[in-house]
Amino acid sequence: MILLALACKSPDAPLPALTETGWFEAGTCPYQVLSRTPEDGTQEWFLGDPLRAETTGADLGAYLPWVVDAAQIAAPITTTWDGATLIIDGPFDAATTYTWTIDACGGPVSTTFSTSALGGPLTSGPEALVGSAWALDLGSATWDEPALLGAVVGIYATAPLIVQVEAADDVALRWLGTGGKLDPFEGIVVDPSQAMWTFPDADFTEQPSFLTGGATAVISWEGLPVEVDQLVFGGVFTADGVDIEHATLAGAFDLRHMGSLVGAGDDPEGFCGVLGDLGVQCRLCTDGTLACLDVALSDVPAIPLSPGILSP
Repeated sequence: MILLALACKSPDAPLPALTETGWFEAGTCPYQVLSRTPEDGTQEWFLGDPLRAETTGADLGAYLPWVVDAAQIAAPITTTWDGATLIIDGPFDAATTYTWTIDACGGPVSTTFSTSALGGPLTSGPEALVGSAWALDLGSATWDEPALLGAVVGIYATAPLIVQVEAADDVALRWLGTGGKLDPFEGIVVDPSQAMWTFPDADFTEQPSFLTGGATAVISWEGLPVEVDQLVFGGVFTADGVDIEHATLAGAFDLRHMGSLVGAGDDPEGFCGVLGDLGVQCRLCTDGTLACLDVALSDVPAIPLSPGILSP
């Protein structure tokens, strides 16, 4: 992947169109912008999502992008290429209108969009998050990996995970985690049969966004234990600290105890054998058993719970 950091472009000194540089003559431009995301006029764009432009071909010198706000103040941007897709990252500000322009030999193409309030600073500071808890609904998340069979694997993830902020400051968050269950009278409660774990401190220097270090945890799928290695959890707090948006969860799930769910009995490789028949390949666990599956979830629903539901 090619990485290029761009200096801010002064709005008082606009770049010439590439047809004015002598590189190409008008009407012979091989470099075109085919589509852009977000589209012109988009509202409530999340500031953490990159801007993307589909082009006719990657060439660092052929596309000159810049971004300005409504006051024509240039935003610092970084660009990368993914094939023929030009990806533009900020940082951008919350609740702000921007215009981003890409100049190619066919002439400049501009798009105006507005970011949402999500990603703005916390109104009460990180210390106010201590004790706050959420239930993570894995079954309703987007299963990015395994992409082909996420919906099938996800049907076993019926029990929520419960996470709670144990400590917080401007630098780091410390999270507790454990398994939860649905009680017909009380709703989501802690499952006392499951052990609690502590995530390695999450970097909180880019607050309100966070991402934990990798934890080792044992969760329950259909009442069977699933050990998860390098379990990481991330997301973005709303300004009031009540909700978590864009929550993600990833880790290596050891499925050796799930064979009975697919008629494979106690065979530690039975569940992954069925997945393999369906086109999803597990990998070897550290002990050489073919039973581990790399899982990555996005847009995990995070349901607020009563503060202090977990006691370390």
